Amino acid sequence: MEVVSIAVDWDATSEILETNSFTKEPQQGSRYVLLSMEGIYQETRGVRPPAGPGSRPAM
Repeated sequence: MEVVSIAVDWDATSEILETNSFTKEPQQGSRYVLLSMEGIYQETRGVRPPAGPGSRPAM
């Protein structure tokens, strides 16, 4: 798997707080950072990754 950072927003506090009303304000002097990433999986030897978050391979 290849993972590449696409973009970084070093002060995404307002965007994060607007997106989820349950998110707490960061402590004074802190901020939220938003990192955009891209992953590329290249199948090798017939092994496949799980279908999605929380999924498990069939037994």
